[in-house]
Order: sequence, then structure tokens, then C-alpha cells
Amino acid sequence: RMKLLQQVYVFHDWTAAELQRVAHVMKRKTVSRNTTVIRQGETSDCIYFLVSGKCRVLKTALLSKSEQRLLGANSSSESAIAGGRHLLEINTLRAGQYFGELPLLDPRWQQHTASV
Repeated sequence: RMKLLQQVYVFHDWTAAELQRVAHVMKRKTVSRNTTVIRQGETSDCIYFLVSGKCRVLKTALLSKSEQRLLGANSSSESAIAGGRHLLEINTLRAGQYFGELPLLDPRWQQHTASV
């Protein structure tokens, strides 16, 4: 657990004792495939470390018609959702990476959805 915490930038200047206190309260959570862990716009009080598997980072965006054509997105697209909005995959995280740290520092940062 300490190794995981030492990889996170926001903890880079924490002492071993401080990291140990955080490591002590960490919990392992197994998540099923196609599960949303954090939803865009909702607050979170956790940082998530991927031990195995992958996690898609998604963002809901309102696209203009020209942007939809550029991205090949249309109303029948898998990415299309209500009101002309589209769910765009902006990153894929893999084992050894983490997410959810920024909302711990500032709740305004919760601007993406993370699904495993």
C-alpha cells in the first residue's frame, strides 16, 4: 500500500509516517466489469488504484454538428446520449495507475466518469 501511495504526485512530499496513516485506512475493493466507479459531476472522497484490469475515463460533452461529423459520431452512435450529448472516452488507465485524487483536493475537479 505504501508503494501505491508513493506513486501519487499529491503525496510526493509526505513523510513515511503520514503515508502509513493513509495506508492503514485503505480498503481493497473489487469492481465488476462495466461498472461506473465515479460519475461525472458527482463528488468522491476516494482515490482508486488499479491493481489489475483497466478503467475507461469518459467525459460527457455537447458536440456541434461539425464536431459530430469530425469524430464520426451521429445519433445512432454508441457514444450518443440524450440532448445531443456524447460520451467521449478521453483516457484508458491500466494496472499501476490511479484516479480520483484531484476531487480530494478540490471538488470542482470531478469532471469525468470512470468505468471499469
